[in-house]
Amino acid sequence: MCLFVHMHCFIFGNPRNNTYKVVGPYIGGMRDAMAIFRKGKKVYSIGPFDPLILDAVKGLEEMARNAYGDELLYIEVNGWMISSLSGIDDVFIILISKRIEMEKLKHAYESYRVCVAYENIKLMDVLLSMYSTKNADRK
Repeated sequence: MCLFVHMHCFIFGNPRNNTYKVVGPYIGGMRDAMAIFRKGKKVYSIGPFDPLILDAVKGLEEMARNAYGDELLYIEVNGWMISSLSGIDDVFIILISKRIEMEKLKHAYESYRVCVAYENIKLMDVLLSMYSTKNADRK
């Protein structure tokens, strides 16, 4: 499947595993980043986050959900992986990294749910650092 989007680039997709590759002009200065959105508003982010990425990912995520009923989406852009996860209460998480990090994406979602339960988004930094520590211990 090939799509043409408003950013004047081509998107080639593999619907079997919801993986898409963007071919076209350079999209911002990609670096490790993560953002959590609720009802379309950013509630938490780490690193630089280009709003164009949200637009592109939301559009593709909606198409993937309608076509395949999947809540996960992976997009490759210039060697970077953009992963997204949709959750309950209109929560949407985007993770940008050099590889697919499914566990980190799930940990971010679970951490956000804890922050909502305790009504304290400032806990995100602590909870996300626990993932890094846990991951380092495994190696």
